[in-house]
Amino acid sequence: MKKNLKKKTKLKIIKLKNIKMEKGNLVKFIEKKSQNYKGFGEVYFSNVKKNKVKAWKKHKKTYSNLTVICGKVKFLILDKDKKLKKFVLHSKSYKSILIPPNTFYGFMGIGEQNVICNFINKPHSIDEHINKNINYFQYKWV
Repeated sequence: MKKNLKKKTKLKIIKLKNIKMEKGNLVKFIEKKSQNYKGFGEVYFSNVKKNKVKAWKKHKKTYSNLTVICGKVKFLILDKDKKLKKFVLHSKSYKSILIPPNTFYGFMGIGEQNVICNFINKPHSIDEHINKNINYFQYKWV
C-alpha cells in the first residue's frame, strides 16, 4: 500500500517502542506500517562533536526521520509558522523527529560523543537540499 505523500505532514515527535529484554533492550525505530514511514531512500549516521553545530539544512522533497543513538543533541527546527522549535533528544529518550520537506533544521552536540541516525525517504541528491550558513537564522546556540 502506497502512502499519499502529497498530504501535508507536520513536524512530529514520535515515541519509539522500547522493548525491555534481559540481555539488553531493543528499540524499534521504524517499520513499513509506521505512520511516520514515507518510503526508503537511505539511512546514514551523523556525528556531531560537543558544542559543535551543524546547521542549516532544508530538503525540498525529502522527509528526515532523526533519532539519537549515542549522546545528547539539541535540535532546532523552523516550523510552518516560521518559529524556531527546540527539542533535546538523547540515546535513552526513545524518540524520533519526523521533519517534513521544506523545513529548515540544525543540531548541536551536547554530550561528549553524539551520533544521529537519519532515515530519509529518498536517496541523497546534491540538488535536492539547501544549506545555509549557521548565522542565517538569529539564534545563540551556546
